[in-house]
Amino acid sequence: MKKFRFKITSLAVVAALACNPALAQELTSAQKYERLQLASHEESLMYLLLSDKKYQEVISHKDAALRYYKESTWFPSTTFYYYLGTAYEGLGMDAHAARAYKWALRGDSFYGMGGGGSTFQFYPQYIRLLLRQNRLQDAQDVYTVFLDTQSTRMNSMRKSPHGYDSDPFPILVLFHDDPKADVWAFTPNRLEAAVTMLEAMEGDWDAQLEAANRAHALFPEWYVPVAYQAFYVDYFNDLKCDEALYAQAVALARTDEERTWLSTLHLYHSKPRYLAREDPNFPELVDSYKRRAQIAYLGRRSLELAALTPSSIAIRNGGPYREIDDDPLGG
Repeated sequence: MKKFRFKITSLAVVAALACNPALAQELTSAQKYERLQLASHEESLMYLLLSDKKYQEVISHKDAALRYYKESTWFPSTTFYYYLGTAYEGLGMDAHAARAYKWALRGDSFYGMGGGGSTFQFYPQYIRLLLRQNRLQDAQDVYTVFLDTQSTRMNSMRKSPHGYDSDPFPILVLFHDDPKADVWAFTPNRLEAAVTMLEAMEGDWDAQLEAANRAHALFPEWYVPVAYQAFYVDYFNDLKCDEALYAQAVALARTDEERTWLSTLHLYHSKPRYLAREDPNFPELVDSYKRRAQIAYLGRRSLELAALTPSSIAIRNGGPYREIDDDPLGG
């Protein structure tokens, strides 16, 4: 009980300091860390309220969380802005939501719950919001940054010795010329389909199959959704392949490289998985992350966007502390 009382007292002292700027200037490292803990607590409350779709109550925690972050000298976390953006979107405040998502892309702070500051979860949400606002160039720019993150992140947790657990068909769709990209003329539906398949990479097989069905309806000329439907795998049973869908995917493939990826996976599906994994001569599946890294446009455009003011993404990895409310809506 004494320990519990001490904790409450400690938090109360820290909260009191928040009302006194003169004292805040003299915060010790330990007190700043407590401020960071308080900010994280506000985020936890936002998360719980968001789970219950209490969007207005989520937003009511914004000012306190920002104050604690500022006095801790840490930038607000990615997840803080993600929760805030989702709440604004739930209330139909799309301009506010877009601004919050943009700030989440700032990426200065990796402190917070929900993936340690990972931005993967909300890229699709932000892009769909921009499409709904008819901000088509902004949507393409954010997609470019999203695709760039999928060329640099580590894939070691999901990749088996023969690549079975990696995404076997690299998503290379781009709406700008690059010799290493799968270049298409832009349409909102094509962008939505590409984002849908990227989003599905974080899900289970059922989620991937559902995403493939939706993506194919949006982008019927693209071979990737059809290929995923052809090679749908029940993880606990033998590998399967729908030969008719496989033939359709091969017909839709536009390059020899894509056809090679298809034939390699088809060969993998033609024998029990343990034989394929144990065969040292079996061809490895493509590493999708390394293949995307060959698209020079992605990194170049991401750096250009980071330097632009205003931009559909905020300054990443640097810049002075600013309050989100100082940023023009829709900027």
